[in-house]
Amino acid sequence: MSQFLVLPTPLPASSLTLSQPIANPTNPSTTSFKPSSHPTCQSPQTHYDSQSTATLDESGHFLPTTSHRDFSLRETPIVVRAEASTHISLAKPQEAFKKLCLDTAAQSYLRSSAKHQREVYFVTAIQTLTNTSFQRADVVAEAPARHIRLPIHVKRADSAYGLEVLITPLDDVIFAVELLNVKYRVGHVNEPHSIADLEYGWTYHGVEDGGLQLSIGLGKMLGAGELMDLAGMEIEDCEEGVDWGGGVRCAVNEDGDEGIGGF
Repeated sequence: MSQFLVLPTPLPASSLTLSQPIANPTNPSTTSFKPSSHPTCQSPQTHYDSQSTATLDESGHFLPTTSHRDFSLRETPIVVRAEASTHISLAKPQEAFKKLCLDTAAQSYLRSSAKHQREVYFVTAIQTLTNTSFQRADVVAEAPARHIRLPIHVKRADSAYGLEVLITPLDDVIFAVELLNVKYRVGHVNEPHSIADLEYGWTYHGVEDGGLQLSIGLGKMLGAGELMDLAGMEIEDCEEGVDWGGGVRCAVNEDGDEGIGGF
């Protein structure tokens, strides 16, 4: 089942591609590997004159969830209008990942990531918006319409993408993504897996060092709480009992301590 997560800050359309392993999907300037081959994708689904709702936190980040819930006093409901909203996804993510793992350049990228202990995520679906405007929900009926001036929280490799690009008509932006967790390690061929590894589908690849192999596993979908953590977003101020996914559940502690629990 698809699980699109709204990105904290929309990204230029060229920032991410399907079947791409990336260290931090909220910051495309971080290390990543773009595959040279084109994976098999499902037919794009495009909805014209699209309108949806999203939520900004007090720092100007979009919250990565579309769940129906009450807004807290520190959140701002936003109406997102687009000339077109396009969803594109991998037809068979597991097969696309196995094919990627056969690429020696991709293996080199993952070995380097293992050396530097970087988390890696696999892009399986992307939502792109065209000609987009963002308005506070409480001023939608007012005239003239007011755009939300989204802050830049991400340092981009292309300095041409500034504040206005995110709200200027006729530009495509990536608004939401679907991601899978990737796990990998270099170790001895007979090295046993841990219980946590059972959640992953594994492939194994020999390396030049004798008796060693690169183990690469594809896991479950990234949760909203995990994406918030990657973006450095605060989650302790969310409402009591709201489950953000990814093992993060927020609660209010009467003693004033942070109320984050979970595995």
